[in-house]
Amino acid sequence: MNYAQHLAERSIALDIPVYSWDEIEQNQEEENYELTDYESEYNSENEESHEELEEDDEDNQGGGVKCSRIVMRKIKDAVMSDMAALLYASEKIVNLNKLRTDLTFVERRSTCAIGCGIVLPHVRTMQAKTLAIGFARYKTEFDFDAPDQQNVQIFIPMVAPTYDDKLYLRLYRSIAKAILETDVKEKLLAAQRPSEVIYLFNEYFR
Repeated sequence: MNYAQHLAERSIALDIPVYSWDEIEQNQEEENYELTDYESEYNSENEESHEELEEDDEDNQGGGVKCSRIVMRKIKDAVMSDMAALLYASEKIVNLNKLRTDLTFVERRSTCAIGCGIVLPHVRTMQAKTLAIGFARYKTEFDFDAPDQQNVQIFIPMVAPTYDDKLYLRLYRSIAKAILETDVKEKLLAAQRPSEVIYLFNEYFR
């Protein structure tokens, strides 16, 4: 299976600057979006409220925590906004804001980080016209609350229509397997051009 055909050069971003705290605050004010119905569902599933996160942050002060939980949530929201914009550039997405909401909701429920510095943001959504893949590499590693506690740098977002799960799941497994069992991560970190990323997708993700 040639998954690279679903990865457009315009959906590849190399060496994205890592957000500063001030940039995250400014970007969220400018975008001014809400999770609306998703936020209500998220809060209704016994997830911690903003106030509880603040209390945990106060309890953890001086405890060696890499990143407070409130800051982490804002970082993740900002990154998911990046991923939505990247996929939207493929012209396979119906609505940018709704896709951002979908990706943010999935990441808030359970992290898409798979370990080894890699994150695979993914969702089946009505906002996807067909399978779409992106690739993002940030300039430096940063904390993303990954299960193995390693910082992350590479993101491979993917979305598919709600009715199309077979190809979507095969791609997810293929990427995860290659990341864990081959040297593709090192080659993706070294890639200088989008064409190199597409070549690596052809070689490793089958």
